[in-house]
Amino acid sequence: MTWLSQRSSSQPASDGMVTMSGGEELRLESLVGAWRLRSAVATDANGRTWNPFGEEPEGILLYTTDRWVSATIAASGPESGRCFYAGTVQIAGDRLEHHVAVGQPPFGPGTVQVRQGRLVDDELELAAHATDPVPVTTRLRWQRPSTAESEDVSTDSPGGS
Repeated sequence: MTWLSQRSSSQPASDGMVTMSGGEELRLESLVGAWRLRSAVATDANGRTWNPFGEEPEGILLYTTDRWVSATIAASGPESGRCFYAGTVQIAGDRLEHHVAVGQPPFGPGTVQVRQGRLVDDELELAAHATDPVPVTTRLRWQRPSTAESEDVSTDSPGGS
């Protein structure tokens, strides 16, 4: 089962997406920058929930002013799930389409990763909907890193200052 929705560029958007209310209007200017993954929770049509990337997944989501997006997620614990892709983003209302240029299946080049988004303050929630073999919605909660967090990353990395 694919836990995040995907469709090729030629497939139509599916009906039955859950509406996410509240939050700011999604505009590229509001999304530009780095986001750290705080949680990923999947819920199926029967109400069963699970963490597809473990209890404490790690991830970075980047949006640029010239409409590029890069997403990287790694599982915590014994789970082996991971996701990475990069491409361009189109925004219409609360719908984000990540048009993948580089990635590995199921997030391969030519796919369109559709997300429904909600932005409240410094938290971005993206919902991905899949229907194979049963309807599943995965909610990814992202948060802008604090200044201290950003400084820690740059000084801990090889070659950091």
